[in-house]
Amino acid sequence: MAQAAEYQDTNAAFAILLALDKTVTAEGAANLFDSIWIEPVQRTGESEPCLVVIIRIPGGRENPNLLRPAPAA
Repeated sequence: MAQAAEYQDTNAAFAILLALDKTVTAEGAANLFDSIWIEPVQRTGESEPCLVVIIRIPGGRENPNLLRPAPAA
């Protein structure tokens, strides 16, 4: 998070960090509310924290190009 805040060389009050989480194996659809959150990061010499919006994208999932529909019953 500090890295995302550090890239803000302007007076921007927020940053966005997209994180591909390769530690997660195949899982169902990720819960949106568990995958997005905001962290305040206070940098040295600044009076207000930078807000970093973190978006976690689960990795280790099946390749969508290889998925096929189940056979009809």
